[in-house]
Amino acid sequence: MSIQTDHPCIKKWLPTMVFLLCVIQPLMDVASFFLVRQELSTWPTMLLRTTVLLFTVLCGFLITRRRGIYISVFLVLGGFTLLHCLACIQVGYSQIVEDLGNLLRIFSFPLTALVFLTFLRADRQVYPAVCRGLGWSFGLIVWIVLLSVVTGTDPHTYDSGNGICGWFFSGNSQSAILSMLSPIVIWQGIQKSERRLLPVLLLAGASFALLFLLGTRLAYAAIAAIGICFFLGLLLLDHRRYARQGCVVLATAILFLAAYPLSPMVSQQARHAGIVQERQAILEELYAQNLDAQGEDAAYQAVYEEFAPELIHRFGTATIRRAYQDSLDYATLSGVRQQKLLFGNLLMAQSPLMTRLFGLELSQFTFQGANFDVENDLHGIYFLCGWVGLALMLLFFGLFMLTMLWQLLRKFREQFTLPVLALAVAFCCGFVHAVFTAGVLRRNNASFYLGIVMAMAWYLLVPSQTIDPCSSQERKDLQP
Repeated sequence: MSIQTDHPCIKKWLPTMVFLLCVIQPLMDVASFFLVRQELSTWPTMLLRTTVLLFTVLCGFLITRRRGIYISVFLVLGGFTLLHCLACIQVGYSQIVEDLGNLLRIFSFPLTALVFLTFLRADRQVYPAVCRGLGWSFGLIVWIVLLSVVTGTDPHTYDSGNGICGWFFSGNSQSAILSMLSPIVIWQGIQKSERRLLPVLLLAGASFALLFLLGTRLAYAAIAAIGICFFLGLLLLDHRRYARQGCVVLATAILFLAAYPLSPMVSQQARHAGIVQERQAILEELYAQNLDAQGEDAAYQAVYEEFAPELIHRFGTATIRRAYQDSLDYATLSGVRQQKLLFGNLLMAQSPLMTRLFGLELSQFTFQGANFDVENDLHGIYFLCGWVGLALMLLFFGLFMLTMLWQLLRKFREQFTLPVLALAVAFCCGFVHAVFTAGVLRRNNASFYLGIVMAMAWYLLVPSQTIDPCSSQERKDLQP
């Protein structure tokens, strides 16, 4: 992909534009948070995000000579949208605007990756501009979290009051964002510090502190992964130059992991365990009362009506009993993640072939006021985009990972650099969040960062003929 000579104005403003695109992301998240806090519609921020996405895609299309790639992507996404709409019409399409908005959020991820790769290959100044923009984005998040705590307006990660989330709407999305930004800001600290340890310590400490206080399981996993991967990666990269920085990152991670007993997650788990124990006793008492009075079937009916009422009303007692194998375990029956997966699987089982191929309408996951939209991205894409949509997403990830691995192993000594290490860790953290939460691929705030990480990794590892060529060694020495 290379720049078109008849669009010099776009090329001139590309570094500034990509910097601003990174910086406004947390600000748009804050705007959405306060709209929700005031019980207002988030359409203004959704419209802003859509406008920004379409504008960047248009810029990417205008400046690339390889427009065939863009046209192919547009045809695939447009054709899939048409077939998805036909599948929804087949079973009754009730909220087309909301459903298409959900598709657009999913599409924004591959489009962001494609557009930023175009920008990176168009002008060498875009790469350091993106690095600066991500650093500023992280800095803004730090200040936003501090302000929310100081002003007493932090909504907390959990409804119980545990965890510090800042003015951000989704704890899982924020966990994914911080997990991807942390390796990048630590890399920048190491690269700029010139063997000084204090900047590395401060950036690693700030990164791990935000993840620790957020209090999600994957946030703690990210602390461990970042600490271990940077320690081993820096030793492998250049043990003489980076050994001390690697030890600082690992020691900081160990410090926060050692404080796990004091973490919000432990408090949340203890509270949840107490609730489960209390509700289990209620469940057993309810079952025993109805068993003595009306028999086994009535007892199961009473228990399942009490603890999984929407599932019973939507699919019937017999179906839900079979699905749960007549379980009387409160944790199993009340598990929100399991309930949502069961709801989606049963919906799919009842759907025609067209729907299974191209997905269900989003509104079908709301029943009697309860939201059964699943809590991990890959299942969500399967249910809402069908087997075809899931296959396309896995193909996108698969091609990226295989290509990156091949390019890295083919010339390991030349290709394995500090930026590549950081981007690899960031990508793995983002991908794991996509597998285990619904906070990345269907959230265009988090998917924005994942798309950028993939574009930067591709830019650094995959050679391309550009109008502004940059050798591997020159890329290695680029300062963010």
